[in-house]
Amino acid sequence: MLADSSHSEIMQKLKAEFPGITWQENSTGNITELLDDVYNKKYRYTISDDIVFNAQKSFFPG
Repeated sequence: MLADSSHSEIMQKLKAEFPGITWQENSTGNITELLDDVYNKKYRYTISDDIVFNAQKSFFPG
């Protein structure tokens, strides 16, 4: 997920309830690059807003 995003803040709050949860934040890219990395199997998944995902999903078939 993108660093310093609302998703990052949510994950920080969830860590208090689920101390074993881990994740990586990307501070140099953007969501399009993260979606491309998931598509190319560099990452198993990412977290994105549905509006952003829906706008980008036509670039990543399948």
